Amino acid sequence: MTLGLLLLATSLVTAAPGADNPVYNEVTRAGVKVGGKEPVRVPLPTMADGLDAKAQEKLIAEIAGKGAVPRFIRNSAVAPHVVKMRDLEGDEGDGRVVSVWFVAYGEVDQFFDKRFREHMLSAGDDPEMAGQGDALDAAQLKARNIPWKDADNDVKAYSHGSLSLLKKVKVSATIRTFSSRTNDSVIFAAMIDPRFADDAKFPNNWAPITRTDTGGVEIGKPRPYGGLGTYLKATRLEAPAGAILVECHTVFAEPKEWFGGANYLGAKIPAIVQSRVRDVRRELNVTGKPSSKK
Repeated sequence: MTLGLLLLATSLVTAAPGADNPVYNEVTRAGVKVGGKEPVRVPLPTMADGLDAKAQEKLIAEIAGKGAVPRFIRNSAVAPHVVKMRDLEGDEGDGRVVSVWFVAYGEVDQFFDKRFREHMLSAGDDPEMAGQGDALDAAQLKARNIPWKDADNDVKAYSHGSLSLLKKVKVSATIRTFSSRTNDSVIFAAMIDPRFADDAKFPNNWAPITRTDTGGVEIGKPRPYGGLGTYLKATRLEAPAGAILVECHTVFAEPKEWFGGANYLGAKIPAIVQSRVRDVRRELNVTGKPSSKK
């Protein structure tokens, strides 16, 4: 993977993780609107920056479980990962909180690469999660009174895309992303930008997908959608050499109308996570090499 990005200023490198990441701050502090009385906050990271090897080992043991650490930290595309899900109900709204932890090997800076950032936003190869999208350019952002400089491309982006969920729901949204780094970690955060809620060209909405009597596909009337906030934190571990703890925390709305209350998407998430974890590990190993503390 070619690292062609400018790093943030030294003041950011020495700051707390996420301190200068407005998207991360938005989803973890203000939260994500999923239809309840109050927004739901995306969980904070498990692994803090600046911990020594012993403290890191203790957290890894808590994540992996008793006796599971050797397999959890193994340098393999098929090493175990941990995924936890919580359904949002009642006053919280309709949606889910999904958290994933796994260990990968390579350079933490690889997570700060633009190509990797775009790869993380892709829908993957699952035919039941087909998607497509394109980045918004400076002119399109300026027309919507969103400030933009060419140098911004190093750390942030806006893109609009659509995703077909299990061939039953089409979700379209404009995603705002921001990447930040410290000496120990990289945070890549993303959220649906509410400024595009009713945009004429790049709106945030969802629509039902139905099959016609002739076997065709019909897209129903669009309805508002804005409930998604997520971030990935990649933290350099003191040991083993080159090991990185990757954790991803997500909150998203899942209206009852999507699947009539059935757990179609929840049942699919573990397989989706497994595929993406292996994909990230392989992506890092394209040019990955053991990290070194600087």
